[in-house]
Amino acid sequence: MRPQDIVVLLKIAAKGNNKWLMKDLSAELNISASEISESLNRSVLAGLLADDKKKLMKTYERQ
Repeated sequence: MRPQDIVVLLKIAAKGNNKWLMKDLSAELNISASEISESLNRSVLAGLLADDKKKLMKTYERQ
């Protein structure tokens, strides 16, 4: 994983249930579309993002 992967995951988390496209993340974060794609792939491999690359897998609920 790379530092920008955390930024990408936080941006996805901030969007909540709103739909998003890789090009939107790229523009909003000022990161190239190819780097967004690579970041999403690394996050899937790490088990932090679902295989469809749209849903976060790890959540924390404070009790």
